[in-house]
Amino acid sequence: MGKYIIKRLLWMIPVLIGVVTIVFLLNQMMPGDPARQLVGENATEEVYQAKREELGLNKPLVVQYGDYLFRLVTKGDLGTSYVTKQPVLKEILARMPTTMILAGLSIFFSVLFGVTLGVLAATWQNSVIDY
Repeated sequence: MGKYIIKRLLWMIPVLIGVVTIVFLLNQMMPGDPARQLVGENATEEVYQAKREELGLNKPLVVQYGDYLFRLVTKGDLGTSYVTKQPVLKEILARMPTTMILAGLSIFFSVLFGVTLGVLAATWQNSVIDY
């Protein structure tokens, strides 16, 4: 049993790296340029290039990914929101209580209705209620 748990925990490492890589690449493939959206369409080229420099978007994709992965592993830094300029982790944690309430209520109602319907189906086997 202990070997199984250790093996599963070790498999979690490449899975997490794969998920982080896929999310990073999907974020890079999204249409539009975050720097252009932040400075606006009427901004000068100098302002636009300065924003790209500030966000690190002028670096090669591999370097951006390495920087992101390094900050994620060493500091737990998920980055900064382009919209609110707040750390993403702070944004996630601010919404966590509501998310947990929603998840808890959904599990509660799923179990409530699932058990009730399961008991009804088992009580009246091969009837209209069962089907």
